[in-house]
Amino acid sequence: RASLRARLRDPATHRSWALAANDGIIATAGLLLGFTGAGASDRLLLFTAVAATIAGVFSTAGAKWAEVAAEREAQLLIVEREQRDIERDPNGEVRELTEYWRTKGLSDDVARAVAEQLHASDALGAQLEWEYGFDEPLPRSEPIWAGAIGGIAYAVGALGPVDRKSTRL
Repeated sequence: RASLRARLRDPATHRSWALAANDGIIATAGLLLGFTGAGASDRLLLFTAVAATIAGVFSTAGAKWAEVAAEREAQLLIVEREQRDIERDPNGEVRELTEYWRTKGLSDDVARAVAEQLHASDALGAQLEWEYGFDEPLPRSEPIWAGAIGGIAYAVGALGPVDRKSTRL
């Protein structure tokens, strides 16, 4: 599980936040420019900015939640399938792991020894890591955090186009 510090340093997390903030900027600025061009009052501009921000926050949060929840569900299915494979044919799984390490440049004996040691210490984690790139599924709370942080990033971006000169707050 990723710590908060690791998440804050993760480039993929930064990209996700930047995309959500950009959505907030573009959506809010587009609406405000359109309403301003139509001669809307300051009060209507403020209402528009608030309504657009609220709608965008919920939309972005919901989309991020759904995306991460679907990823977690897929991971849980993979874990279940791999666990069945390990129980059904542990030697076959060790052979797969051995072949993987051979393709990484290890000799047959070393690849087999590595595969056997990894299988003995954490058979499921070893299979998941080399086949799917994760060693355990995302935690149950991950979709909630992704949705909340995506919504916050959207709101931060949406604040950008709202300034005192355009709405005379």
